[in-house]
Amino acid sequence: YQRRVHGVVQQLIRESIADQYYEKAFHCIQALRQGCIQEEESDKFNVFIKELKRLFATGRRQDFWNKYIKANKITLINQDESAEVEVTVSQAQMFLEIDDATPAAPSSLAVPADEEDLFADIE
Repeated sequence: YQRRVHGVVQQLIRESIADQYYEKAFHCIQALRQGCIQEEESDKFNVFIKELKRLFATGRRQDFWNKYIKANKITLINQDESAEVEVTVSQAQMFLEIDDATPAAPSSLAVPADEEDLFADIE
């Protein structure tokens, strides 16, 4: 179930025209976070939010990360919220402050280096 939710959230963010689906994705993330705390699956949420950060904290959809995740302080589930995780309150707060997101893999539309100068050969 969670995998489907993860996929839907990522799809909503990626396929959003401007911020069309951002609010819906944000509400799914909020519900998933609360559900993971209640079901004692906090570690799964933490893996998910780290992946979202990797995918969306930089690049084309950075506006989603900043406007919805950072602004609303949606962070890692910490020890005060769930006994099953080892994340401290301080670490959870730092998660949003530190920009350790590595950019997502380049788009498959990127031009390979050896094909880059095809038009130069025409001259």
